[in-house]
Amino acid sequence: MASAGSTSSPTPPARRPLVFWAVALGALALVVVVHVAAQALLLTFFGILLATSLRGVAVWLADRLHAPVWVGLALTVVAVLGVSTVAWVWVVPRIIDQATQLADQLVVAYHDLHDRLAASARGRQVLEQVPAWSDHLGYFARAPGVIASTVGVVGSMLFTGFTAIYLAAGPEVYRRGTLRLLPPRWRGRAGEVLDALGRTLRRWLLGRIVSMTAVGVTTTLAMLLLGVPLPVSLGILAGVLGFVPNIGPVVSAVPALLLGAMVGLDTTLYVLVAYVAINLADGFVLTPLLQTRAVETPAALVLLAQLVAGALWGLLGVMLATPLTACALVIVRKVYVEPMEAEQAPSDDDG
Repeated sequence: MASAGSTSSPTPPARRPLVFWAVALGALALVVVVHVAAQALLLTFFGILLATSLRGVAVWLADRLHAPVWVGLALTVVAVLGVSTVAWVWVVPRIIDQATQLADQLVVAYHDLHDRLAASARGRQVLEQVPAWSDHLGYFARAPGVIASTVGVVGSMLFTGFTAIYLAAGPEVYRRGTLRLLPPRWRGRAGEVLDALGRTLRRWLLGRIVSMTAVGVTTTLAMLLLGVPLPVSLGILAGVLGFVPNIGPVVSAVPALLLGAMVGLDTTLYVLVAYVAINLADGFVLTPLLQTRAVETPAALVLLAQLVAGALWGLLGVMLATPLTACALVIVRKVYVEPMEAEQAPSDDDG
């Protein structure tokens, strides 16, 4: 007869294979769901990332204005929408127009060179060895139309924006709901983990905003000194695309090089040098300094995470690889490392 004080019995040997396969199938199902819904999950995480920042700014404004938090949140959302609208209406059309003009000039220059070479026997020999690049140049003329096709991007932005606003407006509702899914004995530690994750995301995004602002301002000044058209537009574009690691700086340099080519070949070289110098200073000095203060994330681990996330989920994975890695490190530290160190501390003292 079992004693009254017994609380649990070990799993019978016959049931152990069933438990193993149940756990394995559950893990496999989770991997499949994450893979299939990766885009939606990443956009949701992006919304959470923005929500933590919106909430932080809203609380700061509410404290300064001695007003409710919803007033600070409303002012923050209006400011973000205003800046985004001005950038979209003023910056993007000008860059597209300049790119269209440059593409037309490249096509005309190519045909002019082709006609000059065709007028001589030696030139015709050169043309026989060179492929017909006019077909490839035609893609440049159609590129602005491709860039302007943003239906999918706008839909993702709307989803992310509304998710961020809803989460920032009532974070306690979602926090309580998440904690209630866990056993009562785990809720204290889970609450600490959620608080640590919120602080980590706010600090990381604040560091990125400072870095992007620095890149945008220095790029604007450099383009202004070099006489490149649309220096403010190019600076804003460089700052915004600076959010995308590794890829963003390369993409932002393309329109600057194209516009610099309209001024002269020397200007194009100076533009290239300026972009390389600015992004090297940001990548090797400013960003590591800011990220060291914001989140304790090893640089090699971040690079590996960007490569893996980019291979699995594309550009969005590269954008969010660093905050995802930072969150994973926070969870490991709070859930595994700190409890283990707390259990080992008494034995170490006794020894």
